[in-house]
Amino acid sequence: MNPILLHRTYFGDNEATFRKAWEMGFSGVEVNAPGYNESLADVAAHADRLAAWKAKWLVGTMVLHYPMSLIDDAGWADRDAHFERMAESFHLAASVLGVRVVNTVAGGAIVAKGCAYTDYGKNGSATATDTHWERGVEMLRTACALAAEHGLTVTIETHGCLIHDRPQSTLKLLDMVGAANLKVNMDIPNMVLTLEDLLPQADIEALLPHVGHVHVKNLRFILGGGFLLEGASVGAVDYRPVVARLSELGYTGAYSLEFPGGRGDTELTAAQDLAFVKRLLIENIA
Repeated sequence: MNPILLHRTYFGDNEATFRKAWEMGFSGVEVNAPGYNESLADVAAHADRLAAWKAKWLVGTMVLHYPMSLIDDAGWADRDAHFERMAESFHLAASVLGVRVVNTVAGGAIVAKGCAYTDYGKNGSATATDTHWERGVEMLRTACALAAEHGLTVTIETHGCLIHDRPQSTLKLLDMVGAANLKVNMDIPNMVLTLEDLLPQADIEALLPHVGHVHVKNLRFILGGGFLLEGASVGAVDYRPVVARLSELGYTGAYSLEFPGGRGDTELTAAQDLAFVKRLLIENIA
């Protein structure tokens, strides 16, 4: 059965996430990678800390999140230092932590003039320039080359306000990068927010063969405008056909459960989401 991971958004980027994963019966965790938001000198200590928690709480699968925020001029000027940290992080991820998948974004956010960050449909790929695309491609080619040295797969998360915010733009980026170890982290609710509507089945089908990781949460549209993030089993996105098709295609990667927001009982939501996804996977065991 596919690993089901507890995402750091439930209990924080700390030991509590590892402990709760063990207590609640998750297969593993998804946490921030060493290096992306700290100095090169701190990378090794961060990796050792994660390794200690992984061993202490008998965590099996670990996926690391290493976002790239280099697409604007300031970030681009700092890219050499960023990739130096990433190289060390990827080395330790594979050799110390036993990681096989690193999730990333080719960011940062691209917000159209006069728009708010939450105007998702007008931002990201809808307003990206040729320079944004060129930088996104170079970012991912560099990250994939560094990852390939250690047998790592890189996944790009479909996310609002980024150049890979929609199915079509994500597939375009995959094609432009052309790296064998680049896959998609399919986050359907993120794409729903960008499109302001449910995804056509054809769009989901086009992404499925490229999926290397899945983020699971849900959302509910509010009458009159807006939305609420929800647990996996409730809301607008029906995960049953998605899990069924991924199973048919032989997907063996993880389903990572993201906490949908700051409301209610965090532990109850995690338990409900775990039970829901586990049931879907059991239903699709051949």
